[in-house]
Amino acid sequence: MNNKKILLMSGGLDSLIGWFYLGKPKPIYCKMGHKYEDKELKCIKNLQRIIPDLLIKPLNNLQLGQYEIGRAHV
Repeated sequence: MNNKKILLMSGGLDSLIGWFYLGKPKPIYCKMGHKYEDKELKCIKNLQRIIPDLLIKPLNNLQLGQYEIGRAHV
């Protein structure tokens, strides 16, 4: 893993492809309290179960969900 790079993960396919493409940089996930957070965290948990070296560090200090408009389309 390259410690000089980080990748912001969302749990989506584009994040996973980016992680592999960039040589597996340190992945982070910013918990923002937004409407898709639960879905993203579920996807991340599933990805980590399948790919053991995908160690995503969560950051809890961005609470931006209060500024979001609309409801989640789950």
